[in-house]
Amino acid sequence: MLSAWPLTGRGDELRIVRGVIAGDSSCAGVVIAGAPGVGKTRLAHEVLDRARTRRRTYWTAGTESSRSIPLGAFVDVVTDFGADPLMRVHEVLTRLAGGPDQPVIGIDDAHLLDDMSAFVVHRLVLRGLATVILTVRSGERCPDALTRCFKDGWLSRLDLRPLTRDDTRTLVEAVLEAPMEASSAERLWACTQGNVLYLRHLIEDEDAGGRLTQASGVWLWPGPSGLSPPLLALVEASIGRQSAPVCEVLDILSVCEPLDLAVLRTVVEPAALDAAEASRLAVVDTEGRAPTVRLAHPLIGEVRRAEAGALRLRTIRGRVAAALDAAGDTDPRTIVRRALLTMNSDCPATPALLLEAASAAMQLLDAHLSDRFAHAAVEAGGGAAARLMRAFTLGLLERGQEADQLLSELANTVPHSALRLRIALVRAGNATWVERAPCKAADILADTEELASRLDRLGAHRALRSTAAAARGQCRTAVELARDALRDGGLDDYETMMAIWSLVISLGDVGDVGAVSDIAATGYALAESSFDAAHLRFGLGLLELTAYLLAGRISDADDVTRRLYRHGLDMPHAVGVNFMVGMCEVAHGRLARARRHLCEAVAQSTGSVDNTTPGLLSATLVVAALSMSGKPDEAHDILAGVDVRIGPGFAMWDPDIAVADGWAKAATGALSEAVITVRTAADVAADQGRPAREVQCLQVATQFGDATTARRLRQLSTVVSGPRVAAAAVHATALAERDGDALLEASRAYEAFGDLVAAADAAAHAAANYRRVGRRGPALTACAVARRLADACEGASTPALRAALEPLPFTGRQREIVELAQRGLSNREIAKRLVVSVRTVEGHLYRACRKAGVCSRDELGKLLGTLPDR
Repeated sequence: MLSAWPLTGRGDELRIVRGVIAGDSSCAGVVIAGAPGVGKTRLAHEVLDRARTRRRTYWTAGTESSRSIPLGAFVDVVTDFGADPLMRVHEVLTRLAGGPDQPVIGIDDAHLLDDMSAFVVHRLVLRGLATVILTVRSGERCPDALTRCFKDGWLSRLDLRPLTRDDTRTLVEAVLEAPMEASSAERLWACTQGNVLYLRHLIEDEDAGGRLTQASGVWLWPGPSGLSPPLLALVEASIGRQSAPVCEVLDILSVCEPLDLAVLRTVVEPAALDAAEASRLAVVDTEGRAPTVRLAHPLIGEVRRAEAGALRLRTIRGRVAAALDAAGDTDPRTIVRRALLTMNSDCPATPALLLEAASAAMQLLDAHLSDRFAHAAVEAGGGAAARLMRAFTLGLLERGQEADQLLSELANTVPHSALRLRIALVRAGNATWVERAPCKAADILADTEELASRLDRLGAHRALRSTAAAARGQCRTAVELARDALRDGGLDDYETMMAIWSLVISLGDVGDVGAVSDIAATGYALAESSFDAAHLRFGLGLLELTAYLLAGRISDADDVTRRLYRHGLDMPHAVGVNFMVGMCEVAHGRLARARRHLCEAVAQSTGSVDNTTPGLLSATLVVAALSMSGKPDEAHDILAGVDVRIGPGFAMWDPDIAVADGWAKAATGALSEAVITVRTAADVAADQGRPAREVQCLQVATQFGDATTARRLRQLSTVVSGPRVAAAAVHATALAERDGDALLEASRAYEAFGDLVAAADAAAHAAANYRRVGRRGPALTACAVARRLADACEGASTPALRAALEPLPFTGRQREIVELAQRGLSNREIAKRLVVSVRTVEGHLYRACRKAGVCSRDELGKLLGTLPDR
């Protein structure tokens, strides 16, 4: 069930019209002008509804049928249609304006008024008898009496534009009562161009047809599958009856827009093009490098394609493709369009054109389209080159097993050693990053090391070995191999980018983040100029910002995200882009915004052939964000719908998964288990030689109240760069020494580099320590700091915050047991989780009841509740 459609994106216009009604203007009213469906009537109705509480109102409308009837718009006002027109006008004026106060009169579609009704409006305005709100359709001729009101300045004109992208998304989300995934919202706006009437019909039709789907609380829409009869009729009415040559122009633009004006002129009659523009059905854009022509609205194309026959459309596509070919434009976008037109025309597409288009689509970062071209090239007999391209595109789409099967089959058929090695290297990269099976990649590379040596391609071999090592958490080995590979040279662009990936993530993990920026810049420059590397910029961005976040350089991570976010939302990398934004938001502690982006990423990933790595990681990170917000049940719901297993031997993201698991356990009250989880992950990171990851885990353990992390964090501060380790070491040391002042110092250090959740936890620890020694003033100050930071975190509710801001007289163990009891666990279940006896649990609950002055575990649970409103 859809909700009501609220007025959205019209705040400025509403203030202007209400200002005129309130007498803030010298004008006697307002003319709201705009295209059909843009929302003129809705705005006018809203104005009159709000004015009705203070003034008399009257509403009428001009229609085609009433246009031929004198005073047809006021038929319900006039009682005697006698012979004297002046008497009838006087009667209308008296009935409308007679009374103690000045009415507000709204007239919809005023351009359809008959002349006498228009004269009534003219007299109302000139004599100041009423405030008049008119709506008119842009481009339509109005009666002369109304035109004089506009020209003489008696009525102000307000041109209503379509909704912006943001306002369109806001409106749809209000109707659907849940967020909409960004690329779906973009498709809706592109289809409707902010026309509210079209948008409403489209949403209601797609909802009724089950094409609007919801995953992880986020709405998804794949795009239009055809227009319903009512929407089709609306758009047909806006097109009107046109000549055959004009329809030819519209049909050509419906299969390819925008189209260069020079190219369009070679396939249509110039007079027809002029007529299409004059009828406001086509628009000429002169702002680009060359003039282009597009349809006035995308749905015009939908209507023309629906009405044209399939054979006619195939013929038109062939004509346009031939015209584009004759123009000789080598821009990647033109190549892609020519190939698409040819594939769907009555002309055959050659393997050469399809492979060229696949490369061009890759440069444009559209892996789905590139895969479509590559598949067509294989079907057209493109040979080994086409099959290698297809495997490459399948890998980009996270269809790793299909890519591996195609590569394996191809390797058995090619006679050339160099091509066999190239296939093996691509297969190893696919195994590492897409199948998430770096051990398999290592086996593939071991089998081809002798071949690489014989071909003098050991540098390329080392580049792919470095990626497998990095994915397995063997970061120092990865750094050594990647540096050797880059130093040896002889790498192609793909191999170079693989070595750069390995260096960036591995240097981040070992805590040497200083060189990351320059290395990443080399990769981005390569991506700008290379087909083989263009699509890899998003993966590079993810690894770079991860390195910065581990170090505590959150602002640098923000810069990476902003740069890639501009390019990625309307492309197949949107999952990764939303994950990157979500990572930064969690790092800042902006938990509500993080949840939105991460839920979008999970929704985008759900149902794919192989769930994407960013999608899976988004699920774990949204669990962490929900748990930091004290929402364990919602976190459990996310986990129930997603398999978050990354892959055998793929250890790169294990610390992040452990941290999310720790937060999930802490949110349910199992704080001891949470500490064990992240401490175990820290030990594994230490064994792997990943000190920055160790810091990541130990900081969270400290936030959970583990004071035994201090010594190791102080040691790590001598080998890991960045502000995070220093703040965490101060935090842990202060916690161990029960030093409230130093804990506030740690809070300030966290806040300085942007980790507001950690800052809130450190302040909460300070408050608890001040309270323990009876320092009431500093405790209140620390509580205020913790509250401020919790607010900035959009509702953080961590164990430390709950303990500090709900000052119940419990020990840490008692609070943990009470929280588990509150979650509904029995004494036996609590004992099993905490590895203690049932009698110990009973004793803690008994003493907690005594301290709190209550008689049952239910009453204890009610005492905890959630953070108080702030």
